[in-house]
Order: sequence, then C-alpha cells, then structure tokens
Amino acid sequence: MKRPLRVQLVAELTAAVIAAGAGIAIAAEPNSTGSPSPVAAVAQTSVRPAFASGRVLVKFARATSASARAQLERSNHARTVGSIHGLGVHVLEVSSGSEGKVIAALQHSGKVVYAERDGIVHASDVVPNDPYWSKQWGESLIHATTAWGTTTGSSSVVVAVLDTGVNTALNEFAGRTLPGYNFVANSTNVTDDNSHGTAAAGVALAQGNNATGVAGLCWSCDLLPVKVLDSTGGGTDSVTATGITWAVDHGAKILSLSLGGTATSATLANAVSYAQSHGALVVAAAGNNSSSAAFYPAAYPGVLSVAATDQYDALYSYSDFGAWVDVAAPGSNYSTWPSGSIYLFGGTSSATPVVAGLAGLLFSANPSATAADVTNAITTTTDPLTSGSIATGRVNAAKAMALLAGAPPTAPSPSASPTPTPTSTTAPPSPTPSPTATATATSPAPAPTPSAGPTATSVTYGGNVTATSSKSFALTTSGGMVSAKVTGMSGNVTVSIVASGATLASATGASGVSITATVPAGGFTVVVKGAGTKTKFQLSVGYFA
Repeated sequence: MKRPLRVQLVAELTAAVIAAGAGIAIAAEPNSTGSPSPVAAVAQTSVRPAFASGRVLVKFARATSASARAQLERSNHARTVGSIHGLGVHVLEVSSGSEGKVIAALQHSGKVVYAERDGIVHASDVVPNDPYWSKQWGESLIHATTAWGTTTGSSSVVVAVLDTGVNTALNEFAGRTLPGYNFVANSTNVTDDNSHGTAAAGVALAQGNNATGVAGLCWSCDLLPVKVLDSTGGGTDSVTATGITWAVDHGAKILSLSLGGTATSATLANAVSYAQSHGALVVAAAGNNSSSAAFYPAAYPGVLSVAATDQYDALYSYSDFGAWVDVAAPGSNYSTWPSGSIYLFGGTSSATPVVAGLAGLLFSANPSATAADVTNAITTTTDPLTSGSIATGRVNAAKAMALLAGAPPTAPSPSASPTPTPTSTTAPPSPTPSPTATATATSPAPAPTPSAGPTATSVTYGGNVTATSSKSFALTTSGGMVSAKVTGMSGNVTVSIVASGATLASATGASGVSITATVPAGGFTVVVKGAGTKTKFQLSVGYFA
C-alpha cells in the first residue's frame, strides 16, 4: 500500500484540498479591473511633534561646574544617561510627565544655554501604489511601511519558498526569480498546480510600488521556488528534507515552509539542522489545528514558528498556539494566484511568509546579521496579543528594523482603509470555523527608547549551566532597551538582566524564554542559571551600544 502523504499544506485554497483534511481556507476575491488612484511613494507618518517620554536634553553654560550640574540634577530628580560628543549636550532621564517642569527649572537657574525635550524622529514611510494596498491591513498593522523606509530588500538575500511551486512568469516576481527545482516530478519545471505556493510567494515577495496587484514584504529579495508538494498539497518528509538541503546549497538565506505535520521525523529534523548549520533561517507554519500540540517542522529547535492573528491581534480560532510557537503574524492576506488574479490567502500558511519576508528585509538592512540576530530582532520586538497564548506576540516590522538596523522606531502607521469590494468571479469556498482556542496573552516589552547616538547591536553566546552554576555575560550600553532570549535547552533556565547591582528583569522557563529591560547607560550583565540537571543553552542579547 502506498504510504499516506504526511506533510501537507497549512492553509488550503480549494474545496478538494480542504476535503483532504489539512486546514483552513478563506473566501477570496479576484483582482479589481479598475485603475488605482495615484499614491505618493514616500509620506511622513505624522505631522504632529512627538517626544521621548522621560527625556530632556540640556546644554549647560560653560561656567557651570560639575558639582553645580550635579546639584541641578538632584534638585530636579534627574540623572545623566548620555551625552552627545562635540556638542556638550547631556541627555537627562526624568520622571515621565515632569519634562516641562524640569525644563523650566533648568532654564530659570541661569546655568544652562538651553533645555528642551528629546524629540522622536521618524523614518520616511514608503507607501506602495499597488491597487490592493488599501486592503492589505496586515502589512499596515505590522508597520511594514516604516521598515520599507530603511530598505525594501536586496537581491543578495534569497528567500526559498518550499511549497506547491510558483508561477514565476507573473510580473510580481519578474527579474527576481532564480532557477528552482521540482522534487515531486524531479524536473526543473516548478509550475504551481495548486495555487498555494504562488500565494505564499506573493505574501513574502510580490513586487511593491509597481501599480500591480499587491505588495509583498520584501520587494527586492530574490525568490527561489522549490516544489515539494503535489497538486493536492501533499508531500513526504523525504521530499521536503531534500528540498531544504537543496535550497540551502543553492544560496537560500531564508526558507519559508507553509507546510507540516503532527508526527516528528529524524530526517526532517536533520534537514532543518543542516540549514541552520549553514547559516540559513527556517520559518515554518505553526499549523491550523486549534491545538497546542507540536507541529513539525515548526516545533524543531531554532525554527521560527508562526501562528496566525486577525486585525485585532487575536489568534485566529484555527491557529495552533502554545509556548513552543515563537511569534504570530497577520493570517489573512491578499496575494497572487497563478492566473494573475488576486485572492485572500488565509491560515498560518499565509502568516508564515509575512515573517519570512520580514526576515528578508532585516538581512538586507544588516548584511552581517546572523540567523540568530534576525530571530532575536523579530521575537523581542513583538506587540501583545489580545487573545491567545504563544511565546511572544505579533511581529512588528518597524521595531525589529529599529533593533537590528539601528533606525529609530516610529509612531504607529495608519491602518489600511477599506475600499469597495471589486467585482467577484468564482472564489474558493469558506470552511466551517474551527473551535476557538483561548488562553492568556503575555505582553512584550516596548520599543527601545531613542538615546544619543545609539547603535543597535545583537550578540550570541552559548554554554552549559546547572542548578548550582551560572554563566554571566558583561556588556556596555548607551542606554535603552535590552532584550535577552535563551534557546536550545533541554530543561528550564533562569535568565536575568542586572545593572548597578539590581536585577531589572528575570524569568524562568524552557527554550524560548525571553526578557527585556530598560537599562541606563553603562555596564550591564545578563546571567543564565540552570534550574535542574546540566543543560546546554544559546543566549541572544539585543541592545544599543
């Protein structure tokens, strides 16, 4: 008897595939036949002035002694957390809400040249002119426009989409598609005979600002199509593993896998390890089973696993959940179909290429970044979920870019406004909703507070700890947010951030445990301590040097 196909699509597009039993589909609409209104390629996020909370900039008069400066700070409950070289300007930290009072007192003292609030600057948002942009609420929600102000991608970053194939003839991928391979038929013909793969590729990589269709996350990254699933959306561990190693050997920096199953496989796990040992980042769907049970390859160590959320930052009822799931991303996205039409593409299959495309942007902005650096930037800058429980929250492209590329995070960009529904033809059917999974959400840390001349830095360490031993890692920061995440453990560990003899944040947990803290300028230490028998760990720390 032929072995049943185990690795299947994580989101389905047709009634036939839904009947095969893999997941979720969302009713869709075809492309609009109308002409889009012109949209400026570059726009500011806001015209209202914005200021950093609890920050004051002051230039003391030349005759003001150090002791007089210290006295002024003490009397106003302020302290110096940084200075701007060559300008003689000090950055003071004050109580939130007292900025105006402190500025007035400093100016009244006669000992300063000036005092002012620390304003927040914004990267110019890049707003694409694609016809469906106004309906792409997911990319607006994660502030992709702000990340695009830093980069829209680089051809040196290759994103492999391992799926049902891709229609590489579409204009959305023109000039950015590398020769792929079909491991189902053992040929170079990667034609998509299901639609799932082309939709996944569109979410991650569709060309933006070309007045056509939709805007993907990484407009300028190269696409490597790898067909590992057949026309029904089914496949095997062996074919998927072969596709993974082949993609890595052919230059893939990021592997996007909107597929998986509930049974683990040593062969598939080894393929993931092969990719990781070659510096590639594997991004995989958490599954559409409304379950906290592990789903593979998403649940393998080091894989960036992705759940699906709606426009209100709640997990979709079908999405898998639990502490083993790293992040969430919008799970209903307009995307490309092999025919060139535009439909809604739903499920964790749709959320996964959002994260893969974001990873492409981050690698493009910081070519020296490692997969661990990019994972750290994505997982430590999420926004909280309103319902559902995973390790972190919903991805925020602007915050991740700020941490990895050193650009200041901006105020939230406006959500995509609704537009009239275009004339519809026959669309894929909606399935019966899965039972809603409910759990308590945890809140992630806020974006880094801008400081004088920061450089976003990410470092990675490794080691072994036990219940009676710990590892300490001393670093120096210019002030602001510090994030620490511990992965790769077989048991629990405790991770802490310590500065000036005080523990600012601490947490105990299994692989993926993370913490953040706002640290003043100067030295700080990250401490990892075991909670049981000897366990190996990897520590990623993000901070502003």
